[in-house]
Amino acid sequence: MKVVYFDRNVFDHICTLNCGVTEAGIAKIQGAIDAGMISIPASYIVIEETVPILRVSEDTYEQHIQTVLNLINKDRIIKPHTQIIREDCESYALGKPLTARTTKTPDNFRDVLDLSINRDDLNSLTEEIHVFYAGLASKYQAFFNDVIDEMKHRGIRGFKSFQDAWVALSPIVVENVVGRLPRTPKRLCKKRGLKHMLKIKSIRIGMICFCWFLYSHSLKTDGSPKKVDASEAGDFFHAVCASATNIFVTQESKDKYGKLPFILNQVPVSGFTVMSLMEFLDIL
Repeated sequence: MKVVYFDRNVFDHICTLNCGVTEAGIAKIQGAIDAGMISIPASYIVIEETVPILRVSEDTYEQHIQTVLNLINKDRIIKPHTQIIREDCESYALGKPLTARTTKTPDNFRDVLDLSINRDDLNSLTEEIHVFYAGLASKYQAFFNDVIDEMKHRGIRGFKSFQDAWVALSPIVVENVVGRLPRTPKRLCKKRGLKHMLKIKSIRIGMICFCWFLYSHSLKTDGSPKKVDASEAGDFFHAVCASATNIFVTQESKDKYGKLPFILNQVPVSGFTVMSLMEFLDIL
């Protein structure tokens, strides 16, 4: 069985039958799920991006949340991106196998998302998510600024290509991540060798995104610096969560510069493929 991650925009296109999506295509996906060929685990970030549709209308929310719930494996949910990376760092430190990528879905998961049961709390949650993402960009910008200051302290000023940036930045960014761990796993990771951590899928994918943001925002020699957008932080969350699967399905184009599929295709990742929904349907 292949484990598949659907980006939020995929559920949107399935719900609205947009960009060539048909009822027959949806039936093909459902058939593959029923036959045990694929599993689409639930994802907190997908749910977080679906709930605010309630700001548009209750009917639109109901349509979209049912589209998600009809396709996902409601028994298992991908761990939050921070937990995945932390556990993978700790597993590496101790020389243990990686932990499970998913966990049991909370018992009240369906009720929380049910508008007829939980209207007031859902409206409150919608506003909380809106405020969270509104402040996310400034939080990540401050984090980027700290790392960029460290780069400059090491004499790094800029790169002509992302490939050059990846070679130089990825070990430094991994070191920065490990530096935030408790003392024992931090020491053991360094003892085992930080460069080998880039072979761990979640860390490799997370570092590709992070290095791209550093490069494209502040360390690109042929462009001017720019601020972090909240959607880019969301892309980072999606990417790390998608590392829990074999296939990342998204409707963003791999050829569109700076979009998540483009970024993830800059550096090879073993056991991980990015494709569009139409490409995914072709392989079912």
